[in-house]
Amino acid sequence: MILGLGTDIVDCDRIREALERHGDRFEERIFTNDERAYCRRMADPTPHFAARFAAKEAARKAMAYGPDLNWQDVEVIRDPAGPVELKFHRVAAEVSAGMGVSRVFLSVSHEQSSAVATVVLEG
Repeated sequence: MILGLGTDIVDCDRIREALERHGDRFEERIFTNDERAYCRRMADPTPHFAARFAAKEAARKAMAYGPDLNWQDVEVIRDPAGPVELKFHRVAAEVSAGMGVSRVFLSVSHEQSSAVATVVLEG
């Protein structure tokens, strides 16, 4: 049974501006160390940061949970042998467990101008 569904689209220029204006402070607030390391390995890290930002927003929408959820409580995991996945920490883990979530599906896509993510929570 589907317990939650969330989709988000992000303008890559908006993320690029935040990265340029706030630098490490923005990255450290929003992204985990592993997410930052992954994105920074790319020739243009911005679309990858934008895709992860969209995934975090989509997860918030799927959980119907907003401001109390720390950005780093939702982490995009990149498995070289498979698709990207979401990992929930702290409050996000508690909320998803309380909802009865047994599986999480994530789809992300990006190009130079935009990134999109969809999250499905299944119970």
